[in-house]
Amino acid sequence: MSVFTPLDQDTLIELCSEFGVQANRTRPISEGVENSNWYVSAGQTEYVLTLFERRGLKDVRVLCQLLEALDDAAIPVALPLMHELDARCAVYIDKPMILSPRLPGSSPSSITPAVCQIMGSVLAKLHSAMQQLPSKTFALQSYDAENARDRLLPSLPLEHKKALYATWQRHAKFKNKLPKGLIHGDLFSDNTLWEGGNLTGLLDFTETSYDDLLMDLCITGNDFCRQFDGSFDASLWGHLLSGYESVRELFDVEIEAINPYLAMAAARFWMMRLEREVDQSDQLPEVITELKPSSVMRDLCLEHLSHSA
Repeated sequence: MSVFTPLDQDTLIELCSEFGVQANRTRPISEGVENSNWYVSAGQTEYVLTLFERRGLKDVRVLCQLLEALDDAAIPVALPLMHELDARCAVYIDKPMILSPRLPGSSPSSITPAVCQIMGSVLAKLHSAMQQLPSKTFALQSYDAENARDRLLPSLPLEHKKALYATWQRHAKFKNKLPKGLIHGDLFSDNTLWEGGNLTGLLDFTETSYDDLLMDLCITGNDFCRQFDGSFDASLWGHLLSGYESVRELFDVEIEAINPYLAMAAARFWMMRLEREVDQSDQLPEVITELKPSSVMRDLCLEHLSHSA
């Protein structure tokens, strides 16, 4: 979460009133790479106001429908409030916006085996719930990592070029061989909320797409299953996988594809973050944003490749 479109407090309070919320205080959220976000206080109740920077109104309407369906399925999501125009999203300066309740809890301060076990089982339950939904209706356009790769390749050292080509080649061997469905696509630890050892919320479904279910598991694994130095933690991965398989057992071909998919999942976010780093120099000085370093996912990609057969 970030702020790419600076707005003053009076404007934010007025926007919140359109959702029936009488806000008295707002503050920007600096983390993230996609949208502008603010915490909103209304007495003792807190909300999150989101202004979508890259998604159009059609996509955000689909996102709201998805959140409604997941809320009905008892998945812990933040269902946006209704706007005065009788919709869960509205438009401000040609950008879609939603106002959602701020769910209890916070991102995990440390990743333990128990956290990974729970996260794995919840991810499998999320996949099960989304399998009941029509993918053509709810799949948003996913990030085009291959296009980003081709655009960034000329500026990369030879070692990284070779690594990216190898990642795509290994991933291609499993094309159309693995179970597919709707996936979250960005379920990192900072998109989860925890309280008292329990998971209380899943956030940011703006990367929902139709893809291999294993890709979602590996995206989550690359964030949850890391040691303090950033390297991959096979033990934590084992707990994440165990939790997932307590709900949905992987097929043999998925188990075979784990390492190539861990590398590809890391490569996707390597490219995404590197693009943001390149673009950051063009941002206005008043833009509030805190980007995650691309080097973390780059090093994970290289590490997974080094462990390939």
